[in-house]
Amino acid sequence: MDSKTGVDFKQPKGYFVPRWALLGAGLAVALALLIVGLLVGYLAPCHAKTGSGSGEPDNVSKPLPYVRLPRSVVPDHYDVELQPFIFPGNFTFEGKVRIVIRVLEPTDNVTLHINNVTVREESVRLNGADAPGVASVSEDKERQFYILHLKSNLVAGRQYEVLLDYLGSLNDQLAGFYRSSYKDEDGQTRWLATTQFQPTDARRAFPCFDEPGLKATFNITLVRPDNLTSLSNMPLIDSKPRGGGWIADQFQTTVRMSTYLLAFVVSDFKRKGTDKFAVWSREAVIDTTDYALQVGPAILSFYETFFKVKYPLPKTDMIAIPDFSAGAMENWGLITYRETALLFDPRFSSSSNRQRVATVISHELAHQWFGNLVTPLWWDDLWLNEGFASYVEYLGVEAVHPDWQMDQQFVLDELQDVMDLDCLKTSHPISLPVRHPDEINEIFDRISYGKGASIIRMMKYFLGDDNFKNGLMNYLNAKKFDNAVQDDLWKHLTDVQSNGGERIDVKKVMDSWTLQMGYPVVSVVRNYAAGTATVQQSRFLLEPSAESTDTSSWEIPFTYTDGLNPVWNPKTKMWLHKTNGSIKGLPSRDYWVVANVQEVGYYRVNYDEHNWRLLIKQFQQDHKKIHPVNRAQIIDDSLDLARAGLLDYQLALNTSLYLRNEDEYLPWKAALHGFSFIDSMICRSAIYGKWKEYVKVQLKRTYDQLGWEEKADENILTQ
Repeated sequence: MDSKTGVDFKQPKGYFVPRWALLGAGLAVALALLIVGLLVGYLAPCHAKTGSGSGEPDNVSKPLPYVRLPRSVVPDHYDVELQPFIFPGNFTFEGKVRIVIRVLEPTDNVTLHINNVTVREESVRLNGADAPGVASVSEDKERQFYILHLKSNLVAGRQYEVLLDYLGSLNDQLAGFYRSSYKDEDGQTRWLATTQFQPTDARRAFPCFDEPGLKATFNITLVRPDNLTSLSNMPLIDSKPRGGGWIADQFQTTVRMSTYLLAFVVSDFKRKGTDKFAVWSREAVIDTTDYALQVGPAILSFYETFFKVKYPLPKTDMIAIPDFSAGAMENWGLITYRETALLFDPRFSSSSNRQRVATVISHELAHQWFGNLVTPLWWDDLWLNEGFASYVEYLGVEAVHPDWQMDQQFVLDELQDVMDLDCLKTSHPISLPVRHPDEINEIFDRISYGKGASIIRMMKYFLGDDNFKNGLMNYLNAKKFDNAVQDDLWKHLTDVQSNGGERIDVKKVMDSWTLQMGYPVVSVVRNYAAGTATVQQSRFLLEPSAESTDTSSWEIPFTYTDGLNPVWNPKTKMWLHKTNGSIKGLPSRDYWVVANVQEVGYYRVNYDEHNWRLLIKQFQQDHKKIHPVNRAQIIDDSLDLARAGLLDYQLALNTSLYLRNEDEYLPWKAALHGFSFIDSMICRSAIYGKWKEYVKVQLKRTYDQLGWEEKADENILTQ
């Protein structure tokens, strides 16, 4: 997580009367000049954008090959033995694999995945009753295939064994089976071997059926030097000397799982914890694992209660790797982390570091259910993994730190953040067809994570807590140790709803959010005389010059409240079924309306000018009458609507006039995010000094109250 901007959360003593009028005419002039400056800024921005923004490639490239394996045979079980040589000048490994395959239809070949591994051809065998001989082998490097060509067909319904010996390199690319190192306290380099298989790099460690839908069980044996320790997904069950200072560690058979979730580590690391839950690191920093060891088991226990499904493995190890490409990886039972994502030293680390450790741990533990227990059939539903983990990670942290206001932080760090990306013409749908490793790697992005999390949060609110939790429980139990597509989840979340009320067709709703890119802006235009409003949706695009004939529409759970009787309950009041709608029974023209209560919906909201002025007036008179999440939403929406040419910049900037009296973190963070764009656009204009003075005036009270010294009882958001 990013470091949080410091603002004071403490409420002033007594009743605070806003004094926005003291800014007076000088501020009004500054804001007027600012509008001119913005126009100039659009013509000469300080930080020029790169590229045309069209999303079109400069050159037409060769189409990527189709790399899915044939479905004539599938794996049931693997025996894998690996011996890494972790010595400078000889970073290699030797391996043996025995794969029990099951034949679904007659075929005269067995096709596996392989990448940068050399198979000893003389070792290749096919065993089984009446097993045909291996006529020849071939390698398709472009598709990363290793093919056994057989002398006759395999018989459907039978099992056979494929046996291969091979060699590989402990690479330095942080992928597959690779080497890492660190300096000990004496300055000596220490080496270790570790893994990163997601999405398509198990094939760098052993020949396999390297697709998420081809699950199997695994027996893992790691042959290690006798001065090192080995770890894998399951507990160690036996260690036998191999001679020459080598030990063969055999691990318990895994549950049925995908290849990308396997993990191995051979190192001299130390451990804290128990056989059931432990944290590993290099010896010099082992004491900085205490916080991870505190929150990890607590979050795991929370998920067992939340999902109503027990954690299915006998142990959980978490290990801090010195060289690691991702923040962390959810390998089942052996979760690997970048050191900064797992280790926390209260003497030197900031509060934001502590929150980052908690959220990353929570994210990876959530994957033990979403992704590991139930796995997407193919990578086009990656968002089922990452979107769910990115949402429920906030629930896990909330369970151990209820004072951190995680649901409110979600709005800023996930929803509003990804909206900035998803409003571009170059965005992509959450569920996206992919067929090649290069394409698969590209969808590990903010859309899969942040937008996925945001629409799941929206779904939780329109279904209600009980339906949401019970639907997830039914889905996990029905699909455990198996694979799923998004329609499986939609079915369980639809079926769980009672017949007493309106039954929401979850597939119909969610397909509109997962199968098309972008999101809507909902325009609320009031008829003050009639007490009604029309509600219209259209795709929100940030570029003002983007001429769009886009006719996308969404199933929108619409929420609203008003200034006469403000109720900040985000329960859905009406649905926009890919159409426009209307609201009746609104109060008089003296009272505002706010839509998207607590910003549970993944959409922006625009209003008619009078309603905007009512909101601005409320901010200036008593901003606390509006929920802090909606204060942040109003500021964020208004500045982006102005940027897109859908709202006058004067109105948008006036939503920030009250900020000098704002004590909550969320509205400030939303405003400063919007201000950063304005700053970049006018930093060479004559108005820039006025703009800086305006921001300084707004910040002064907060700055003075917060100070530089952390207070003992201070909220984490202001530390």
